[in-house]
Amino acid sequence: MFEKPSRLRSRQFLAVVILGALLIGIPFVDAAATKDKIYPGVKVGPLEVGGLTEQEARATLQAAFDEFRSREATFVLDQIQTTLRLGSLMAFDIEQALQDVREVGRSEHLLENLKVRITSRTAGTIISPPVVVHGDTLTSLLTQAYATVQQPPQDAH
Repeated sequence: MFEKPSRLRSRQFLAVVILGALLIGIPFVDAAATKDKIYPGVKVGPLEVGGLTEQEARATLQAAFDEFRSREATFVLDQIQTTLRLGSLMAFDIEQALQDVREVGRSEHLLENLKVRITSRTAGTIISPPVVVHGDTLTSLLTQAYATVQQPPQDAH
């Protein structure tokens, strides 16, 4: 009816060995399977790049950023309207974005990698797109557009 103590201990030992092998082996298998790809679940802003190669991610980001830069922003001041292309106001650093996504789940710390990889696969990891806003250009363009609004104050006499 009951197993012998030695047989029970053998089964417990085997279960511990199997569990240990899985806990150690799964991260290594996962790392090998995603070696040349961005880790699954990684996004740059709203753009899913997880599971893509670096070249595929570069093309995805470039297409999205080009489309965004072609959009326009409209500014209104004292009923004077001016429209500027977003591409003249900002730039995206695609290479920095690619470096940031390549690093997800690939640090030198095994436990940290495991945590990041589980989080990416379950909840996702969002990397903010590196953006440079050309504030001087914006100021210059708006100053030119609204030059007529900038009049010195006049005496009310």
